[in-house]
Amino acid sequence: MDLPEVIEGFEVRPLLITYSAWLKIYDGYMTGLVNVSRSGDQEVHYFAKMLRLRIKLQFRDLEFIYKYLVQAMNIGPTGGIIASLNRFVVIVDILLDFNNDEIHLQQFRLTDIGRLRVRFTGNILTDWLLNPVLNVFLRIFDTIIIKVVEINIRNAVQNEIDSINASVKEVVRDLEAMNH
Repeated sequence: MDLPEVIEGFEVRPLLITYSAWLKIYDGYMTGLVNVSRSGDQEVHYFAKMLRLRIKLQFRDLEFIYKYLVQAMNIGPTGGIIASLNRFVVIVDILLDFNNDEIHLQQFRLTDIGRLRVRFTGNILTDWLLNPVLNVFLRIFDTIIIKVVEINIRNAVQNEIDSINASVKEVVRDLEAMNH
C-alpha cells in the first residue's frame, strides 16, 4: 500500500540556540496486509430478515518503509525509515439485508494498535537530531499514516461490497427477466 508524502516542521536545540528544521518523508509504502487472522469473538445477529456480522481481524508484522530528508542548521541528512508494527485490529460491522438483497458496511474501525519500532537506515543522525526527528515521525505516524491505512482498507472493503451489491442486483434482474 502506498503511503503519503509528508513534510513536517520542528525545532532543534543542539546547544543554546533553537533552530527551525523540517522532516520530509517520501516514497512510502506499507507491507504485511496479507498477515491477517481472526481476533477474539465474532458476533452474528439475525433479526427482521437481516444478518449483522461484527468481525475482528488482526493484521500482524506490518512494515512502513519511507525515505527521509532532514533539513536543520544547513545540514540535510537523507536515509530511510523502517517502522515495524507488531499488530493492529480492524473491527468490521456488516449488515446483510435480505429484504432488498444488499450488504451495508455499518462500521469500520482500526483499533488495538500494537508496538511500533522505528529504525533509521543510511546516514546516522547525530543524537541532538535523532530524538526530534523520531518524535516528529511518531507524531506523523499517529496522526496521518495510520489514518491513511485505515481509510485505504475501508475503501477497499467498501469497493468490494459495492461490487457484490452490483453483481447481486444483476443476478436478480436476470432471474426476474427469465420469469417473465
